[in-house]
Amino acid sequence: MKVFTRRLYQLLGLAMFAGTTGIDAQTTATFNFTGSVQTWTVPPCVTSISVDVRGARGGGNGGLGGRVTCSYAVTPGDVLNIYVGGQGGPQASNSPGGYNGGGNAGPCNVQYPGSGGGGASDIRLNGTALANRIVVAGGGGGSHPINNNPGAGGGLTGGNVTSTGNGCISTYATGGTQSAGGLSATATSACCSFVATAPAALGVGANGAGPSPNCNNGDGGAGGGGGYYGGGSGGTYSAGGGGSSYTGSGATAVVHTQGFNSGNGLLTITYSSPSAVVWSPSSTLSSSTILNPIASPTSTTTYTVTTTLNGCSNSSTTTVTVNTPPVSPTAASQSICYGANAQLVASANADWYTQPVGGTLIGTATSFTTPALLATTTYYIEGASNGCPPASRNPVTVNVNAPPNSISAATALSTGCNIYSPSSWSYFVEANNSIVTSVWSANNLNAVSADVSVLSSVPYQNGVPYMPRVVSISPGSQGAATVRLYFTWAEFQMLQAAEPQLTNITQLGVTKFDNPNLTGNPMFISPSAYLTPAQTNIPNVYAVEVLTPSFSTFTLHFNHGNTILPVEFTSQTAVCENSGVSVEWSTASESQCSHYEVFRSFDGFSYEKIGSVVGAGTTSMPNDYRLFDPIDWSGPIYYRIDQFDYNGDVKRSPLIVADCKGRKLRAQIVPNPANSSSTLVYDASKSGIANLYILDSRGNLIKQSSYYFEEGANTVNLLWDMIESGLYTIRVEFDGEQQNLKQSIIH
Repeated sequence: MKVFTRRLYQLLGLAMFAGTTGIDAQTTATFNFTGSVQTWTVPPCVTSISVDVRGARGGGNGGLGGRVTCSYAVTPGDVLNIYVGGQGGPQASNSPGGYNGGGNAGPCNVQYPGSGGGGASDIRLNGTALANRIVVAGGGGGSHPINNNPGAGGGLTGGNVTSTGNGCISTYATGGTQSAGGLSATATSACCSFVATAPAALGVGANGAGPSPNCNNGDGGAGGGGGYYGGGSGGTYSAGGGGSSYTGSGATAVVHTQGFNSGNGLLTITYSSPSAVVWSPSSTLSSSTILNPIASPTSTTTYTVTTTLNGCSNSSTTTVTVNTPPVSPTAASQSICYGANAQLVASANADWYTQPVGGTLIGTATSFTTPALLATTTYYIEGASNGCPPASRNPVTVNVNAPPNSISAATALSTGCNIYSPSSWSYFVEANNSIVTSVWSANNLNAVSADVSVLSSVPYQNGVPYMPRVVSISPGSQGAATVRLYFTWAEFQMLQAAEPQLTNITQLGVTKFDNPNLTGNPMFISPSAYLTPAQTNIPNVYAVEVLTPSFSTFTLHFNHGNTILPVEFTSQTAVCENSGVSVEWSTASESQCSHYEVFRSFDGFSYEKIGSVVGAGTTSMPNDYRLFDPIDWSGPIYYRIDQFDYNGDVKRSPLIVADCKGRKLRAQIVPNPANSSSTLVYDASKSGIANLYILDSRGNLIKQSSYYFEEGANTVNLLWDMIESGLYTIRVEFDGEQQNLKQSIIH
């Protein structure tokens, strides 16, 4: 059993002989400056003490403090009040006097201020009033930067300020005496006049005067030193006088020294140690005849010590309490996710460490929350007690699961070791530690879950293919976040086979739906980042990142001009007719439907609006709609229909393809592709003016011309030498009809 031990002299010092180190020795108690009263109690059997009392110096290079040494008769149990003087403040306007009576410097408007006087040091018996002083050592006078021969502290009469021969000073400050304070300096009538401050008095040096209106435009004088009686001040233009020292009638072997001490005051008390010491019981002590034995009890024990000095004996007791060493509590080990925190709970209040022995205390409580851990870590706990350490610390291990390094290979839920970390990436994983998705959010994601549907073939939404991996995250009310959607290279190749225009992952877009069955408020989101395996840190796994306003269901697909995957319509068709294409669609019901807008594309990517149709508002009845596109074109034509609600919400139809291949065209271009020239052939139904427009792939007008067509076949020669290679649209407007032809130019 470990035993709590103490050095007994540390417990008994105040009642017996504080600080004693041996028999028949002298013990000295030292008191330094603290700025407040200190006390010392005369030990048993001590009837005489030797004291060394030193006053403080004046501020700056002020007068040195005085010193008094003497012996003084005392009675055991007497309480002595100790005042140790402080050095005066530096040369500055209104600089304070030193603690215990030093006079303040006077106020000063210019560069010649005085300093504070030094404080006295003294011993007071049977009270704290000035009348209770039995030994006093005077403080030195404050200094002045011009007339600086300050008075030293100490002596039965404190030191006077000696002349510097300055004609502005009539009389210089004097030191305190045994019956009155020192006199403050006076000025000649010619210069440095001032209003006198209160004179020095019992225990207090005079304060410096100032600012003098006709002495360098405002000088200030130094303060007098504190003492039995304080020293006079330096008026406004000189140093202060020193305070006097004093000893009471009980003092013997008195020695006064004037101008002895520099800095703060100091006071020591020396007295005799006992001639004999006896402790009992002695069996558990290192020695029974010295003042400071080492005790090693096995149970709480009260010891009695008897000391003898000059035939006087005194006894006292002290008790050593033995505390039972605590038993360290225990805590269960845990397994956590990579990068997560663990909440460890001990069986009792505990001190927590990272080392089995020594080390820094990291917590004191029943529970402890670890920082985010990236590797398995062991902590150590011991019982928190009243100073007695336990025999050993108990370990508790936090096992950290490895970070996920794969994505789900099949449909799964995020029921695994999810890592939630606000303002950083949070990983949602399935039971086998494969990633479902990742989210960056400033919100707490503890209530969020995710699932992934992995399909064996490419799915279609009304004829448009999308990635065979769909992620759903809920609930949708968590606010804005960045979502990372993963996919394998094999899945990307499957989508490529169904969408030949897709050649690079940067051509992918994302459509967000409210519901997992790809219904409800679709929204297209353009990815903010495209990640390769080097960036996902997962072999053969790519990802896109999207900033979403809320959580829901996310699909990846070829970016058809930033358009969403189509919503469900009852039916929609586009039928080639002799003079154009009839776009028709039906709805089963409508809610708050404002209107429909129809868009056309020749490549499935770039769309232009060709018309709009008013909606039916709100109805549960089916409706049929039609818009005729007077387009003369041979080949596939792509259409889409956007339905607008009154509140601005938009629902989009699937892509509609009108296959007009083989239709006889009123207009044709040969050859196509062309190099330097091609020929437009137009079969006009009557004579008239035709307008011809050439547009680039962005729809910008390159050239505009007008021609007169005769009824029947007409030809227009088109020159391309000055036109860059690319795909152009030739638009012909004639007799209220419009034909758009594609012309490929290759130089």
